[in-house]
Amino acid sequence: MPTSVAVIHPRELLRAGLLAVLKSDPAIRVVGQGASGKDAHKLLKQHSVNVLLLCDQLEGEDSFGLAKKLGESYPKLRIIMVGVEAHPTYMARSVAAGVHDYLTEGSTGRQICDSIKNAASGKLPTAASPFGKLVSSLANKTADPEVNLTPREQQTLRHIAYGLSNQEIASSLEISVETVKEHVQNILRKLAMQDRTQVAVWAVQTGVV
Repeated sequence: MPTSVAVIHPRELLRAGLLAVLKSDPAIRVVGQGASGKDAHKLLKQHSVNVLLLCDQLEGEDSFGLAKKLGESYPKLRIIMVGVEAHPTYMARSVAAGVHDYLTEGSTGRQICDSIKNAASGKLPTAASPFGKLVSSLANKTADPEVNLTPREQQTLRHIAYGLSNQEIASSLEISVETVKEHVQNILRKLAMQDRTQVAVWAVQTGVV
C-alpha cells in the first residue's frame, strides 16, 4: 500500500517541484498540499496522512511549534522538515519538535522519496546524514573530564549551543522545564559565565558542538 504524503510549503514553485518528485514514485501517494499551518490542519482532518513534508520557514508562523502540535495531535504522523540548507539551529529545533528527518531543498528526488519511505516504516535517518549526526550529538551523554559537568549537563550544554529554548530542551530530553533551568544554572555556575550566549560561544569555540 502506498505511503500517503501531504506537502506544506509557502513557495508555490518549490511545492510544485516536490509534488512532481513524489508523484514519480509509485510507492508514494500524494493526498494533499498547502502553504500554511491552517492548510496542514485541514488536510490532516480530511485525509489519513502517513508523512507530512513541512517547510521550516512558514510565512508568519513557527514551523517547529506547528510540528510539535501536529505530532501531539496525530501520534502516528511522521513529519519531515524541508529547509533551504542544513541549518544547525533549525535541525536542533526539529529534534525538539519530534520531527523524524530534515531535508534541504538541494536534496535529490531519490533522497526525498527514500526519507519518506524510511519515515513511514519507522527507520531513523542514517548516522552519516547531517540530521543524523546532530541527533546523535544531542543524545550523547559522554562527559568531558576536563569540564566539570554531569552527562545531563553536557547534553543541556549542546542544546544551548544550538540556540534552543528551555522548553525545547525539555521536549528534546523529555524532562521538565524546571529541571532544565536547574541544569542551565549549574552550567553557568561551573563555567563561571553570565548568560547563555557566553555558554553557546564557548561551546562552539571549544568544539563541544
